[in-house]
Amino acid sequence: MATLEITGLKLVIGSSTILKGIDLSVERGEVVGLIGESGSGKSLTALSIMQLLPPRSQVSGSVRLDGQELIGQPEPALNRLRGARIGMVFQEPMTALNPVRSIGAQIAEAIRIHRGGNQRTADAAALDLLDRVELRRAGVAPDRFPHELSGGQRQRVVIAMAIANGPDLLIADEPTTALDATTQAQILSLLDRLVDEDGMALLLISHDLGVVAQRADRMAIMRGGEILEQGPTLPLFRALKHPYSRALLAAARHEPRRPLQARSAAPPALEIADLVCTYKRRSRRVFDRSREFRAVDGVSLAIAQGESVGLVGESGCGKSTLARAVLGLEPVRGGQISLGGEVVSAGLGPSPAQRRQVQIVFQDPFGSFDPRQRVSTLVGEPLHLFGKAAPVGTDRRALVERALGDVGLAADAADRYIHEFSGGQRQRIAIARALLIRPKLIVLDEPVSALDVSVRAQILDLLTDLQQRLQLSYLFISHDLGVVRSITDRVLVMRHGRIVEQGQTARVFASPTDAYTGSLLAASPAIDAILMRRAT
Repeated sequence: MATLEITGLKLVIGSSTILKGIDLSVERGEVVGLIGESGSGKSLTALSIMQLLPPRSQVSGSVRLDGQELIGQPEPALNRLRGARIGMVFQEPMTALNPVRSIGAQIAEAIRIHRGGNQRTADAAALDLLDRVELRRAGVAPDRFPHELSGGQRQRVVIAMAIANGPDLLIADEPTTALDATTQAQILSLLDRLVDEDGMALLLISHDLGVVAQRADRMAIMRGGEILEQGPTLPLFRALKHPYSRALLAAARHEPRRPLQARSAAPPALEIADLVCTYKRRSRRVFDRSREFRAVDGVSLAIAQGESVGLVGESGCGKSTLARAVLGLEPVRGGQISLGGEVVSAGLGPSPAQRRQVQIVFQDPFGSFDPRQRVSTLVGEPLHLFGKAAPVGTDRRALVERALGDVGLAADAADRYIHEFSGGQRQRIAIARALLIRPKLIVLDEPVSALDVSVRAQILDLLTDLQQRLQLSYLFISHDLGVVRSITDRVLVMRHGRIVEQGQTARVFASPTDAYTGSLLAASPAIDAILMRRAT
């Protein structure tokens, strides 16, 4: 008997049919991957298992845990199962954790709710769980709060809460999205170890085919509320039958066509020499003003006109601090930044003319827009950089429509609100905003990390096309090494605020000279390398 057995699961919310007869099982000690793009029904399948569905939901079919039917169970009975026999790891740990309670208190709460006992026993068990998820070894004490931890550390806390009572089934819903390559590998290895040690069943939900190919024993591919095909991971990848499944794999392997570009004789779009950015070092909640932390420590780089340069490294290595310094949003302690051959004043930051040369596209397009404003206002924001010196005859609406056209959106998109668009369309709008005033350099900060593989492929093709047509320069910041390999001419590897390796992208990926670069590449192999490695 399978630990989890789903048969003919259907879900209707209001007048919309969301799940259309799902059949899926997970055995004890087995990892089953559930793959699909946003809107395919993956997360609602997980919530149907947990019976945590929105109002007006009608669910039918069967969901059995070790033979016990879950559909139709009264809420008190389900509350005894959730967190005890079924654990869940959510995609965004910061929203899954209580920001005003320590991590130890939250883990202990999960234990006391289901096991009872006194607070001292629960606190001791919480310490043991912090050991199991390797947080105490990293110096993370139980009295720390979620905001004091990194993304990977927060995810470990959520995992500790999910396994606190030894569940039979663990559901991990996009547990590694937005994590850097080495942290992602660590989280997946941790989940593997817990499955081996506890013999639990793991349902691993992801839109990342590489993650599922690397870890799952079996997988199911989902689209539009249906499972299109499923089976053992390696044989299924080698003989995908459904056109959608084959298209997903092709998108995961996709690399934009990037013809060689002649080197421009113009001054570099960006040149940095010995840049230093520092923070006051904190000791718990009190600043230690006798010491400073160098987030960027003597970095030098140059980006030619029309060139794409990748900047990679783990979370906390200084990538985002460097980007903020280029944009004039971070004070510079030492060194020099030049935009288009003109030195940026260290004290005053970029002048309005210099600011017009550089724009940014953020990781989360929805979070970077004011949801109360129409797209015409959002895309037109950079025009304030002209002040009263706006070009004669400037028509704001025409410029916005031109920018929307550049990214493949219709002119009438200007009259809509940002919530009316899909994730990929929002990122196109973010790119349109960056293009509006025709900058020379665009900083791309994780621009595709939260996108499905097919949408990611479309955005990468768009960025490549725009670069060729408009002679743009890109500083491409990412933890996705596959994306960096496909879209950059050169790559710089950053660690502890310093550049430890740089060179032509193909050379660095083929034969890294620094051990840290090698470890990054090993943690994030291409999907074909994963399949080949697992086959042997």
